Amino acid sequence: MRHVWELVVPFFATLTRLDAVTKLCERLQSTLRCLDDQFRDLNRTRSKRTGSWTAYWTIRGKPAAAISILLLFL
Repeated sequence: MRHVWELVVPFFATLTRLDAVTKLCERLQSTLRCLDDQFRDLNRTRSKRTGSWTAYWTIRGKPAAAISILLLFL
């Protein structure tokens, strides 16, 4: 019986860790979606005034936001 517990306990501990990582990834994905929507809105308002700024925010803004969010989790 002892051998069964030695196999079962680490298995469930691994599942618990995987569940926590999955929840963290879902939260991160939700946050990135929200930021993506905000940058899209920013691009729409900027593009009405100056077309050149739209490309700048699209290329530069999203990676910078993603990196800053990832740093928050470290």
